[in-house]
Amino acid sequence: MTPADLPAARARSDVYEDLVGELVRYIDDKGRGKSLLLGGPRGAGKTTAVQDAARRANRECRAAELLLVELPAPLLNGALDPGAADAPDAGSLLKGLAVGLFDALHLRTVDRFIERLGQGRPVGDDEAELIAQLSVELGRAPSLGRLRSLWEAAGVLRSGVFPDDPRFEGQGAMEVAALWSTTQVHLMATGKLEQTLADQASADRQVDARLDSKVSGSQILNPLLGTLAAAFAGYEVAHGGRGVLAALVAVLTGVATTTALNLTVVRTLKQREERTVKFTPDTGTPALARHLPQVIKRLNEAGLRPVFLIDEIDKLDDPVGWLDALGDSIKSLLTHSAFFVFLVDQRAYEALEARAVAEPFGKLHSRFTKRAFLTYAPAEFRRALLCREHAHPPESVTASLAAHAAVLRAKGNPLDANRIYDRLVAAGPAQGHRRALLRTEWWLEHLVEWQLGAAPLADWCARDSWHWQAAFDALYAIRGAWEADAPPPADDAALVAALEAAPGSPRGALLVPQARSVLLQALAAVVAALANPAAGPAATSPDGVPAALLPPLWHEGRWALDIHGLSRAV
Repeated sequence: MTPADLPAARARSDVYEDLVGELVRYIDDKGRGKSLLLGGPRGAGKTTAVQDAARRANRECRAAELLLVELPAPLLNGALDPGAADAPDAGSLLKGLAVGLFDALHLRTVDRFIERLGQGRPVGDDEAELIAQLSVELGRAPSLGRLRSLWEAAGVLRSGVFPDDPRFEGQGAMEVAALWSTTQVHLMATGKLEQTLADQASADRQVDARLDSKVSGSQILNPLLGTLAAAFAGYEVAHGGRGVLAALVAVLTGVATTTALNLTVVRTLKQREERTVKFTPDTGTPALARHLPQVIKRLNEAGLRPVFLIDEIDKLDDPVGWLDALGDSIKSLLTHSAFFVFLVDQRAYEALEARAVAEPFGKLHSRFTKRAFLTYAPAEFRRALLCREHAHPPESVTASLAAHAAVLRAKGNPLDANRIYDRLVAAGPAQGHRRALLRTEWWLEHLVEWQLGAAPLADWCARDSWHWQAAFDALYAIRGAWEADAPPPADDAALVAALEAAPGSPRGALLVPQARSVLLQALAAVVAALANPAAGPAATSPDGVPAALLPPLWHEGRWALDIHGLSRAV
């Protein structure tokens, strides 16, 4: 759990490692759809974790490339339609996905052209002009032929500009087809695309039938043939000794022959058939629902795996209702077509968890293939704080004490921990009473971490990523009790009340009695060590004081020191 590629000043998490594994499997599975619900406190770095995980997955798996599409939920809900209600409708969702997909692909394509044409060097004037032309053309929805000519001009029609894996033959052609398909759904989403397909067919048939006895060009030849026929007939009769009969036969034969040769019989029958078909394709919401999965499929064929990151869901009036309606609208996309990551804050995540408890086989189980809650071990918090850069680096002892105190005071919230740490470091080296107070807070934080790593609490936390947050809220309730000068939670009712009182904390109803028993056992161990430091784990403070020599913080049912570290013991 130590990815070397993460920035040194960023805390690491097991959920992050799991997310990287899910993305790598998504690449290897050729784009099989997945849907992840990722929760976490505000400021926990959920968006950054997904971005880093996508970059790392791209480095680890070269067969294809993840295309991260970042979309804020308010955009999906109404930016395309300012009058849209808070409940999502399929049209707005599909349009938002189509626009976001096109924008991400547009930017990534231009970046890849720069990398491919530059090949590690600054691009030349001709290459820069081609890249600029590509960027402009993409904004104008170029034709398929125009895209092909741009790839051909760049010399990448065969090899392409995205990952060239042996499984993808004709990479450049696949990229052109995928990009053109994406521009088409972008047009459908941003305007009214009108297209008419026409088909016209006709058939003619003609048969003539008529009687025509007019003399035509054969007027000279026909009488001649008639006369010869008559002479021949007369000759035959003459030799028979019948002169009158021969002449008569000759005349009749000539007339009949001439007439027959000038007589033409023509029959006429006319028939005509015409057919015209006009087809206007559907470009509305149903068409987007059909075409978007096809576009994603073509992107997969071109070696690109879309990952839709839906953020800022907590800014909606009803994030839980929005997610519920979302699943009804585009369920097939969520679970079959692409990888979706939905980011929610702690309150929304726990509301969904409460629904899962109430409905063991409800919609939530089919909406998301996996649910995870982003938390960081306190030791990771401190490591990240100590790795931060400062204009004037703090003295090491002060920095270490301040890191422990910041995590304790922030009760595990990353955003608050950074602010508190900066304030403590800016105050300068810890001396005297201030150092004693920071040492006391170091001890309390050390005890919290001690129980988080001990059985049975550690075993319970390992079952579910959200359990870690529940454990943080329960154990850090001791710090809240100290601040309020109230006793730490010591029974079931007090524990549930403490959790319910914390903003964004887990609802007590989500914790089964067995879980509450485990938490109370850990709380009791911490309070016992606060009353008698020698009963706790052996440790030495950053400034060299053994924990066994520290004064008790809890003594005979009351806090021995106030929140400022001043003694109250009588």
